Amino acid sequence: MEYKKISKAGAISIPVKLRREMNIKNGDAVSIEVMEDGGFKIKPYGMRCIFCDGIDDVMAFKGKGICEECKNNLRGDNNG
Repeated sequence: MEYKKISKAGAISIPVKLRREMNIKNGDAVSIEVMEDGGFKIKPYGMRCIFCDGIDDVMAFKGKGICEECKNNLRGDNNG
């Protein structure tokens, strides 16, 4: 577990060890989510799917993001 103080400006630095583990580079965007238990989830921010606005399993296609589920739905691979 890492321990960090919040700066007077309200910033928290992510330790280099954790950034390396998460493959987060200086200047990268991250998403911050408040969890039900009151904690935070910080993860690299990537492309969002242009159809569902999801961020999981998103790949680039002609400069836009599309998630695996929406790609399968467009191809007719869904079971519904």
